[in-house]
Amino acid sequence: MRPKFALRILAAFLIVAAILSPRTSPAAIDFAVTDLYLIWEDDSFNIYAELVVQSAAESDTYTPEMSYYLDGAFVGSNPIPIEVIEQIDCEQSQDCSPACDPIIIGYQISFGSCLAFAGDGCGCAYAYVDNSGPYPYTGQGTCTAVIDSDAVYTEMDEENNVQMIEISGVPVEPLSWTMMKALYRAE
Repeated sequence: MRPKFALRILAAFLIVAAILSPRTSPAAIDFAVTDLYLIWEDDSFNIYAELVVQSAAESDTYTPEMSYYLDGAFVGSNPIPIEVIEQIDCEQSQDCSPACDPIIIGYQISFGSCLAFAGDGCGCAYAYVDNSGPYPYTGQGTCTAVIDSDAVYTEMDEENNVQMIEISGVPVEPLSWTMMKALYRAE
């Protein structure tokens, strides 16, 4: 086979491969667990995780799972349905100032704000609080919430999906003034 002919075959093959290869678009969504806290009731607690959804998508549907762990052991998860409705294109603004259309997160309508992303461009950010529990306190030391732990969705930032807190034990009820006086009363 002549070298020129081989080069033409190789060039044709590369052109066809480039045309047929799947095109990947940049991620237009990001899920971030931004806060995690416990609300105590007697000797048990509920876990509350704040999820921020940043979207530059025109419209799409997502269902990431929020997973919960106590001392590294899985205790449960909640699917969070997210429906991004047609939005104002924040990226057209230099200062990220346009208002964002609402989206639906966990069956609730959420109104967002147009914010600059960590990378380039702007997008709409929406907050949602998910909860799980109650869980009995049995001496657990840590509580962790993870969104999209199976990496089902390609996100703008994969590093902000985890939040962990230390559990310090069952809170003590504050003493009333009457109880404090009784402690120091001379017998």
